[in-house]
Amino acid sequence: LQLGLISDHGRLPDGVKTLSESFAEAGFRTAAFSASPYVTEQFGFARGFESFAEFYRDPLYVRQGRRASLILERAGEWLAKQPPDQKLFAYLHLREPHQPYDPLFPWSAAFQPPANSSSATGENSWILGIEDRRRLPTQEDIARIHAYYRGGLFFADSMVGLLLDELRRSGRLESTLLVVISDHGEA
Repeated sequence: LQLGLISDHGRLPDGVKTLSESFAEAGFRTAAFSASPYVTEQFGFARGFESFAEFYRDPLYVRQGRRASLILERAGEWLAKQPPDQKLFAYLHLREPHQPYDPLFPWSAAFQPPANSSSATGENSWILGIEDRRRLPTQEDIARIHAYYRGGLFFADSMVGLLLDELRRSGRLESTLLVVISDHGEA
């Protein structure tokens, strides 16, 4: 299936049926919780969702450092309001791990190499400086940035773990199909 969306100026064509529309037609309650600036109503991705929450501009989300925890909290609130026998389709788009690589403690320190004198951070200025060759990183710089990335990856994993805990607690885990995908990989 090719949609023809090759830039950030396109929109999902109206004639394309979305997964959420299919689920809604089959009697599922549908909700989306997106941290992506591209998976938005503006780009046509809200079709078929009863509830569509965009977080990337949400002041609380931005103030908290764009953390998946707020998305999981809101998704958990939606889940708690649903009848136990109701079929559900929820789309959660987490941003971690993504530039900037700035995981919370303890993940920020978990993978840092010992005795590393690098001042590198996972901030965009560091990453973009390497990408456009304004900054020539040392092996220590690369090791430190990789450690921040891995910390973000493990933070995201812990957030998915919290989601699984909530599904287990609510009695929905056994009837849940969890699909984990990535829009791109940086590892």
